[in-house]
Amino acid sequence: MATKFSDKAEPHYLRAVHYEDLGRIEDAIREYRMANRIKKDLIPARKRLGDLFMRLGRIEEAVQQYQKATEITSQKRKWKRILVPDEDKYSLPQVLQSLAEAYEKLGQHDQVVVTWQRIIQSPPIHPGDDAIIAWAHQQLEREGIHENYEK
Repeated sequence: MATKFSDKAEPHYLRAVHYEDLGRIEDAIREYRMANRIKKDLIPARKRLGDLFMRLGRIEEAVQQYQKATEITSQKRKWKRILVPDEDKYSLPQVLQSLAEAYEKLGQHDQVVVTWQRIIQSPPIHPGDDAIIAWAHQQLEREGIHENYEK
């Protein structure tokens, strides 16, 4: 079945989520990529595509999506302009946590530590961000890194 083209990213994103829920993984990947082509700063599409790649074991591709999402998330965002469900409006700590997990799977420990440090420097925005920041502090302490970071 051919997908109807839309010049708006959000319909492609929502279709991708639907395909993912149905287990139509390749269709979901195609729609997430289409959403990203149309709207390069659609963080939810990058984050969910990264999560999908992680589940598929395509870790390098997941890292690319998470890195792009963190570049965008680090900037000031106007969430009201993005027409996706609120639960899909990811914060920087949420995306960075996924990036740290991807680096860990790749065995890139130095990048994992740098990412944990970025997490603790990130302001909490969404519910759950404080828990992610606390988790990153614990990971750094476990590694013997006890530096204080300014937010």
